[in-house]
Amino acid sequence: MQAVCQTIQRNRVFVGKWEISVAATPDIKFTTTLVRKKGRLTGELMDVSNPNGPKLPITRVEEKGNSMSIFYTSTENKELTIDLMKVDDNTLKGTMYTFDASAKRIK
Repeated sequence: MQAVCQTIQRNRVFVGKWEISVAATPDIKFTTTLVRKKGRLTGELMDVSNPNGPKLPITRVEEKGNSMSIFYTSTENKELTIDLMKVDDNTLKGTMYTFDASAKRIK
């Protein structure tokens, strides 16, 4: 029973609405709502600085324990990755290439 509860909890770690920030030049900020469909996380990224711009579909999410990698296609048609690790239930930290990235759960 404990293994089942841990699996259910792990499956919910990343589900929900997030604001993802990347410290780059210029800084990048996305919002996304990650949902689980057929056992896999999916969603879209929206550039906060361009709310009327195109939403960037998440092509896949790879989950390993308390970390995940979000793959998406940029507006320049390049596949990019954001790697994030759970800090607590509402905070993630990681990288996008060599830039620091963080995510905060939006309630």
